[in-house]
Amino acid sequence: MSPLSYDPKTTVGGAAATLTMAGLAIGLIAGLVAPLYAIIAGVAGVVVAGAFWFIPATSWQPRTIARLGLGLVVGAALSYALARLGLLPQGVLGPR
Repeated sequence: MSPLSYDPKTTVGGAAATLTMAGLAIGLIAGLVAPLYAIIAGVAGVVVAGAFWFIPATSWQPRTIARLGLGLVVGAALSYALARLGLLPQGVLGPR
């Protein structure tokens, strides 16, 4: 099977899953500080994912780092969308 094919039974584990969840958490927390920070985290995630996704695989697996960027994008988008819908309070963790 091609590594690019979609197989719904495959799972991501190990370092890739850990970095994805870390990116998701950072993106969500950035949105709790301020919606602008969620946008910044999303842009940073796109840059990280784009930069590391197209590097050829070597011993240090750059696509694993790209998973951090994907998590940042998803977390930031989710946080920003929930804040704009009024389901997530804005600026909870920000300066008072």
